[in-house]
Amino acid sequence: ENKTVYFSAASNRYDRNPGNERQYNLYKWTKETDVIQLTNGENSFYQPAVSRDGKILVAVEQKGLKLRLVQIDTQSGEKSVLFEDERYSFIQPALNADGTELAFVLLKDDRACIALADLATKEYKIVNNTDYDFITDPSSPSFNKDGSLTFCSNDRGRLEVFEVSLNSDGKTFSYTPAVSD
Repeated sequence: ENKTVYFSAASNRYDRNPGNERQYNLYKWTKETDVIQLTNGENSFYQPAVSRDGKILVAVEQKGLKLRLVQIDTQSGEKSVLFEDERYSFIQPALNADGTELAFVLLKDDRACIALADLATKEYKIVNNTDYDFITDPSSPSFNKDGSLTFCSNDRGRLEVFEVSLNSDGKTFSYTPAVSD
């Protein structure tokens, strides 16, 4: 919305022995400032997601063998950890328009789940794959302009886009096909 592009790009590090290592940092581009590097450190950053108003930036940070979600200050590049658990990895973040909700893929045991988080409380709920009898391979959560959440999955044996709705109990979710092949 504010004509700013955030991206992850690789660079080689030559300060490690033996040889070199590839590291990914986050960058910000505007027409006025050109490219500015936002992050620089030991870990790599991937999959930046920004709220429509450009105020909230979330990315995946690789720390060791696990992936966690961090919030990056869009001016200073300072980070704060949003979601981290030594048992899980967190990937594919998506922010709603005002940056109050975050959807992501939670890699949990041998399942991938779509999760929806309230950024004010930093608590999340699992949207799908709560039943461990069935694997659906969800991915690519996304918020529509109207605020609804969608994700891709092979829930019925083929890749489809599902729309999420909160059930009347206020705790569980249901999802219905929005686009199918």
